[in-house]
Amino acid sequence: AIGAIVKLPWQTSGTGEVSYGAQGVGGLLSIKSEVGPGRILYGTFTLSQDRDDRVSASVAAGGRERIADAKGNARATLFAEDQFRDGPYVEPGVAAGGRAHMLTSGVDLPLWKKFVVGATFERGEVSPAGTPMAGALPIARIAGSLYGSYAGEALRVQIKGELREDSTTTPNADDPTTTTTTSESQWLISGMLTWRIHSDFTLRGKIFFSNSTALASNQSVARSSEATAGFAWRPSWTDRFAVLGRYTYLEEGLPGAQAANGPTDPLTGAALGFRERAHAMSLAGDGRVVWKLALGEKVAAKLREELTPDGNSSAWMILWINRVTLHVTRAWDALVEYRMLYGPGPALSHGVAVEVNRIIVGHLRLGVGWNFASFSDDETTLGDGSQKGFFVRAQGFY
Repeated sequence: AIGAIVKLPWQTSGTGEVSYGAQGVGGLLSIKSEVGPGRILYGTFTLSQDRDDRVSASVAAGGRERIADAKGNARATLFAEDQFRDGPYVEPGVAAGGRAHMLTSGVDLPLWKKFVVGATFERGEVSPAGTPMAGALPIARIAGSLYGSYAGEALRVQIKGELREDSTTTPNADDPTTTTTTSESQWLISGMLTWRIHSDFTLRGKIFFSNSTALASNQSVARSSEATAGFAWRPSWTDRFAVLGRYTYLEEGLPGAQAANGPTDPLTGAALGFRERAHAMSLAGDGRVVWKLALGEKVAAKLREELTPDGNSSAWMILWINRVTLHVTRAWDALVEYRMLYGPGPALSHGVAVEVNRIIVGHLRLGVGWNFASFSDDETTLGDGSQKGFFVRAQGFY
């Protein structure tokens, strides 16, 4: 990737970036102008390409205004954006759906230096993309969200709730002059809590719940949930090693009609009502061994339970990762991993991954690499298909 930032007259700046990799070409053009105290106008054009060589383009224009009191303290931030998206394209000049036009507006209210609440509202039209949704009728979407965050010295909390309604209008087969509108509602809740109970020890928990309902029948169309708990131990008396642990529960539910007619629990007779459940856990450690070399180890396991035509089945997957990192400079690192995965089957697979990363700003590290193995180093995605190829990794640390 290569990019440039240009300072223009009238307190305006422009940014350009071009990238090329295994997933294809990408580009970004943006312009930002300060039109007054706390007031910013911006515009962006983004070009991206996915693994299937499908190119998408998006254009966005918006503004942000910071409202302050006489002492300069922020009382509110207002923002609005108009976004267009087109693509993906499967061949030159032919779009395979994915066209969208969304209007977004919102407000952030800092009630206290450490406590902020906000709300957003979206309205627009979305054309589904990809097989088998390409060419489907547009969806009218209305969505609203509320969120809040608290950032203390030892405790940080974030929570967000969103309610969305999608409506599709189709002509009736018997009388094409009349139409029928089908609507679905979806709500989701996400949250994260970080508690630094000691300068050396931190706990973190995350939750996510989502449910879609057909308004006409009041039946569940899709639902999913995820809950994670983890810890990090980084001794303050040395920077040579750290230990991390995590547990995650995942569940993807079945639509109501499928659940009622699907497999049942042999003990209770109740409908199982899920497509997949998984328990994933991991323990990892990293420490500097000698000179600029560091050694990392990770052991993880995932118990995946999924429905089959004759009931439900479960299987264990065990992951072992060996990592060697060379700290080239204070900002640059180069690393190589040897990965080994056991199950299901039983089957044993292994491979190598290489990566180069750099500290971009503060506590953010950005890296690129190539995975020669067919599986990821993330235990929650084991069994979800091939993860081989080019990857980009963003990692936060403290």
